[in-house]
Amino acid sequence: GLLAQLTTSKEELVKVNSDFKAFQACVNDELKNLRQQKEDEDALTQKALSEIKDNSQGFQNFTKTANKHPENEAVSQTDVDLQTEPENFPPSVEYHVTLRQ
Repeated sequence: GLLAQLTTSKEELVKVNSDFKAFQACVNDELKNLRQQKEDEDALTQKALSEIKDNSQGFQNFTKTANKHPENEAVSQTDVDLQTEPENFPPSVEYHVTLRQ
């Protein structure tokens, strides 16, 4: 009677315990996968951000360099004049336009 019941309870406890350990192992694996996934995504995000920063820096340097060239300054100063008659063009712009034709 009582001894048999206790034995059964012990066997059930052992089974529940081993089931729980298996479940725990699954959860830990899943957590490990999620952490790895997050690390990978973070790394990709960092890479993208650093590329954006490099591109932005490169573009700023390009703009600074472009602005140092006098012919570009002449063109940008006369952007407004381009809508007026050709005889109003400063010589530098006329020269610039001729080159590109």
